[in-house]
Amino acid sequence: MPEMIGAEISILPADGVVERLGELASLMRDCVHAGASINFVLPFSVAESRDFWRTRVLPDVRKGTRAVFICEV
Repeated sequence: MPEMIGAEISILPADGVVERLGELASLMRDCVHAGASINFVLPFSVAESRDFWRTRVLPDVRKGTRAVFICEV
């Protein structure tokens, strides 16, 4: 039987996005570099990823028109 691991899914509020911007940017950059097809092409830097989160995601989270779900193990 596989080992069960605990995971928690939550919605990250705007201040949480700001606090974890570096983590979110690094994760997205790593996903793109691993071949994820999420509408970004190589070369793709952490700075470009951070800019995306800051300019495209964060304003909508602040307005309440976008939610950022995270899963933490």
